[in-house]
Amino acid sequence: MRVGFDRQTFTIQKYGGVSRYFTDLYLGLSQSPEIEAELLFTWHQNAYLTEHGIGRNLHPLAAKCYIKGLSHGNFELPLSKKHDIHHSTFYLGRPKKQKGNTRLITTLYDMIPETFPGFKEKKVHANKLDWLNSSDLIVSISDSSAEDLAYLQPHLAERIRKIHLYSGFSKESVQTKPAAILDNDNPYHLFVGNRRGYKNADMLFRAFAASEPKRHRHYLLMAGGGTLLKEEQDSITRLGIGDCVKQVNVSDSELWYLYKNAASVLVPSMAEGFSLPLVEGLVADAPILCSDISIHREVAGQFATLVNPLNYQDWADILLDHKKMKSPSEKISEKDYKDKCNYYNRERMIADHIKLYKSIA
Repeated sequence: MRVGFDRQTFTIQKYGGVSRYFTDLYLGLSQSPEIEAELLFTWHQNAYLTEHGIGRNLHPLAAKCYIKGLSHGNFELPLSKKHDIHHSTFYLGRPKKQKGNTRLITTLYDMIPETFPGFKEKKVHANKLDWLNSSDLIVSISDSSAEDLAYLQPHLAERIRKIHLYSGFSKESVQTKPAAILDNDNPYHLFVGNRRGYKNADMLFRAFAASEPKRHRHYLLMAGGGTLLKEEQDSITRLGIGDCVKQVNVSDSELWYLYKNAASVLVPSMAEGFSLPLVEGLVADAPILCSDISIHREVAGQFATLVNPLNYQDWADILLDHKKMKSPSEKISEKDYKDKCNYYNRERMIADHIKLYKSIA
């Protein structure tokens, strides 16, 4: 069975959970005797493919033009005629089916722009429904996203199949202490990734300030997501926590070090399609404090501490008395902990996709 993956996410993202997911899926399928996996492109700007020596680097300006053109235009992207399955990696352009028996599968990450207008920039989601309506099957990364789609587009419900995401890290993953924190051994609470909009970092800054960081002597470490913006810096200064908040850009091995040594992992999002820090924190066995929303209950309800994302004081109270926070292995039994780690791994995710492909071919 031949499965082809298009270039979309690999042009949109240099780093990011979606492109990591498809890189790992492609590499895993390449090891399977049942699947002949192929990338339907050569040029990209994705660091994960580059790391494996795959394809050629696209100039960032060319990538920007590609994204802008397909986001705002009415361009059709022909599906492969040479493959049994064309697996779309995002929603740029509009799918054009050609003569033949190629089946289209599209992965659904979330319905945040549709359910929470204004929470997320829509340009790369603009043609989402065109892709989903043209798809023979839709892979949803969570029940929560599947339910949102089925509610808004009931006719698509029978095409949806759930395949949860996974932790890109394992107990054996290489860890490297980031140079940026080599001279600071104070304990830290960890926030990973983008901070804007529905990610709710502004509430977290307020909660951290209210937790009296000079008393508990932890600092707030923001990993990735780009350098702090002026408005973020102004907010941090106004709250009087400028000496207690730090942003660092890190490699994978450095991020794994941060997970393994964090006092807690903080995920205050107002909405999500999945939340990778939940399962990465699970494998690192770090205490996890996350917002009480449906997707977080689905993924981490058993092993994380769920808190109202609208009440900063609730977060502050827990951060101040952080010793009461329990790691996943303390919140659930040893067997359940091992089962959770085994479930949220790459091998299960790849096996689920192989089963899905075979069901439709």
